[in-house]
Amino acid sequence: MFGCLRFLILILMLSSNESKADDWSANQHFLNGYYSYLFKYYGACADEIFQSLEDSFEDLNKGELYLAVCQAQLNLNRAAAYHIDRVNASVLTVSDKILYDQFKVRLENELNQLSDFSFSLFPFYGSINYISDSNINSGPVASGNFSGSFYGLSTQLENQTWKLRLAGQNLVFSSSAGATTNQLQMIIGVDHGLSRDFILKAKSLFLHSTSSSIGTGWIEGLGFDLGLTSWLRVQVDYTLSVYPSLSIGSLSLSEITGAVQFNLLSNYSNQLVLNVGSQSIFPSSTMGVDPASNFSMKSLYDRYFLKLASQWSFFGFELGGWVGEEAFGVRNDGNLVYASFEDHLYGWNLGINIIPDPSWGIQFSFLREGLAVSNLNFVTNSFYGGIFLKL
Repeated sequence: MFGCLRFLILILMLSSNESKADDWSANQHFLNGYYSYLFKYYGACADEIFQSLEDSFEDLNKGELYLAVCQAQLNLNRAAAYHIDRVNASVLTVSDKILYDQFKVRLENELNQLSDFSFSLFPFYGSINYISDSNINSGPVASGNFSGSFYGLSTQLENQTWKLRLAGQNLVFSSSAGATTNQLQMIIGVDHGLSRDFILKAKSLFLHSTSSSIGTGWIEGLGFDLGLTSWLRVQVDYTLSVYPSLSIGSLSLSEITGAVQFNLLSNYSNQLVLNVGSQSIFPSSTMGVDPASNFSMKSLYDRYFLKLASQWSFFGFELGGWVGEEAFGVRNDGNLVYASFEDHLYGWNLGINIIPDPSWGIQFSFLREGLAVSNLNFVTNSFYGGIFLKL
């Protein structure tokens, strides 16, 4: 954890030294975009002026105006309306004010829809398999395989500054002895963008397992996403998990996750992002042993992760990996919760999404992890797929 904090401090120091370079870069990108606009190269115009705003171009109103104009010429009317709505017309020059008035009339319908909320659905289904593996640590090898399936629905209601997320999923797990366990999760999450560069996040999750060893659990979380420069963001989340009726006794866990996001490439249609971070879990107690699995909590769990994600027009991918240790962890804004007596040791994932139209798309993800359960060694293979629908 402390290594990650030192890394974050170093990044903050480096970002402060970039401000002058960003000023020069912002002006240069705007000039490139403006000349592209004059010669009617609207794609290049949108790319360059978008980058100038990312680099904190000093004349924000002029930048937003010409980005909106070029996007409108590319028929990206909703994005154009968003940017032209941010312009303070009272400070524009006479010629820019004429341009502003023309495109505000052209984008009247989209401007009227800006305050409206959009609603989206993501139904999904997946499977998980536990496979014996002797290569994780020196413990004995498990005999037999275990498997499960999960399904759920995630919904989202959002506008330009607010996002409300409601989701639920059910995991059905079958052991080699024929026993079946169900685990139900329900989550509500709220994000609020105070500005382009500062987002507050909150979530609350309820969990119930038919396993008498787990019972019920509550998870509450707060976090923020802060943009420091055009290429750098910092994300910090705090989560408190409470399990009052575990077989090892009542347990609460404080979890802190910090990440640094590097925007390697960012324009209005393409993006390449690298995330590096760590997760630390602090259990309230290390007392108690689960009689079925012989599991007991450690005093601290640290996990270190790296993720590369890209979106190119309608196609996107995500590739990530992690090392360390984790138990009862919460990941992906609460979408992935490990409420079981397992010691997770490493993992990697690959995700693909295809969005041929803004109103729908498909997503697939594969996750492989190494873990220890009941002093037995396993790898798990998880796969899920779903359909995104925007109504």
